[in-house]
Amino acid sequence: MRRRPLVILPAIAALGLASSACSNADGPAAPVAVVTFEVEGVTVTLTPPSPCRSDAAAPGQFTESRDRLGIDFSYVSELETEHGPEEQDIAGVAMADLDGDGALDLYFGNWGGPDGVYLTGGRGPLAFERAPNDGKASGAPVVSIVDVDGDGALDVLHGGSQTGTAWSKGDGRGGLGPRTLFPQVDPFAPIPAAHGFTSADVDGDGYLDICVAFHDVFLEDGQNWPAPEWLTSMTGAGLVDRTDALDQSPIDDLTFACSLIDLDDDGDPDLIETNDAHSLASLGLDPAKPEIQGNRVLRNDGGVFTDVSAGSNADVKISSMGIALGDYDNDGRPDLYVTSMPPLPSALLRNQGALVFEDTTYDADADTLFPEHDVGWGTVFVDADSDGWLDLFVLHGFHLANNLAAGGVVENRPDQPNVLLRNRRDGTFEDVTESAGVGDRGWARSPAVGDLDRDGFPDLVVANADGKPAVFLNGCDDRPWLAVALVSGSHNTRAIGARVRAVGTTAGSPNPFIQSRWVIGGGDGLYGSSAPEVHFGFPVGTDAVNLEVLWPDGTVSRIGGLPVRRHAKLRRP
Repeated sequence: MRRRPLVILPAIAALGLASSACSNADGPAAPVAVVTFEVEGVTVTLTPPSPCRSDAAAPGQFTESRDRLGIDFSYVSELETEHGPEEQDIAGVAMADLDGDGALDLYFGNWGGPDGVYLTGGRGPLAFERAPNDGKASGAPVVSIVDVDGDGALDVLHGGSQTGTAWSKGDGRGGLGPRTLFPQVDPFAPIPAAHGFTSADVDGDGYLDICVAFHDVFLEDGQNWPAPEWLTSMTGAGLVDRTDALDQSPIDDLTFACSLIDLDDDGDPDLIETNDAHSLASLGLDPAKPEIQGNRVLRNDGGVFTDVSAGSNADVKISSMGIALGDYDNDGRPDLYVTSMPPLPSALLRNQGALVFEDTTYDADADTLFPEHDVGWGTVFVDADSDGWLDLFVLHGFHLANNLAAGGVVENRPDQPNVLLRNRRDGTFEDVTESAGVGDRGWARSPAVGDLDRDGFPDLVVANADGKPAVFLNGCDDRPWLAVALVSGSHNTRAIGARVRAVGTTAGSPNPFIQSRWVIGGGDGLYGSSAPEVHFGFPVGTDAVNLEVLWPDGTVSRIGGLPVRRHAKLRRP
């Protein structure tokens, strides 16, 4: 993609902005006002954080707070269908500001019961209230929140095997319209089971494109068959089917997640799919092809995708399910972590550039499939302790398909704890689950990351397919951070696909601290989506941050001298 001219935003020290802390030796810090200014057509709004909770521990130590927040939702794993009861262990959660009040809301996608929409509604970030619904079972537990039609209000994508792939139009105040089927849906054909959504501007036309991952199709004879992925694009005339832009090589895979992110730093989003460990022979499709189907990497060539899996080293042949996207070694390139189940390990794939990856799982101590964990599900990178180095959160849980335990390969226990791996800052990780307080035990499936209480530190939500979700509020103190949200005047209103680079400076230190984050529209985690904003933690003593934003259309904006401990919103017309 051709990159457009720079938009240079000069340092703002002259505006009199300074960093703030929760408190100091002389008592509480003075209140910090919201500041808005415009430079070179970009409007910047800096908002101070909410105060730390009185019982908050240090960042990196979490408190389960579902009941405290008023979230009484429960997932239901059994749905009554025309063929009798059907049990499903899929559960999704999505996080974004649905009602436009500046605080993040939660959408829980359900199977056998009604979905749950929890809004703050201007009551404050720690006061959730369930929105009215019709009380009917959803049958579409896979969810993602994104502005599909580019009107500025966030919408909800729905996936599952009962209702077909659809989206609900949001009104910007937390209300949602009826579900509209995607243009590819044939109401008379077997319904494919959508397992994931990912969004970005694939062809650079300013409109958002949506890739849908399918695991299989449920046929009337009880068999499951692989289903190809879909690509749906928004145009001035509405959603259209652009699946022909995906690589058309003959392939039959069982896909859990698809993710759009610029893997090769050429300015346009590439595509990666996580595929279950099956061969064409094991699926009964071609007995002459017993080779296990690996993950797929597809390079974006001007809005058309080419399969470059072979030679990428990212086409690992494991029982891939969830995927985490992030730069864990701070070299400026997005890395991947893919979960699995024994005897095949999960995979940490370090991006070496030019769409080539290195499997660093064992060298980094990153495989969480040790004795008490049988199945890995959703996973996300998150800077839990806000030190500027991404940590790794991995979900584990019971699988309804008990035949997985055949031969003793997978014990499939119901009480597998989730895992938090802390980044040691040297390319390796250490298990800090117990001290972090996130070792919840349930049928964990979908993780979501975002700053729910707006104190500046990322929180975690976990969808458990067998009951209530877990909501982990992070600790809080006065260490430096910066949160960034983007708003664009194009139809891609949340600038999905943008890269944000932060350079932290510390008085008296000659070495800047550089981090890169990407605004991701689903495809990170599993069955859900995280907040469409990015978070940067910094070493203690960091007093100013320079930002560089590579917008989806190739334009680069730079802003210098931002104070830390702010929520920064950059709005471009």
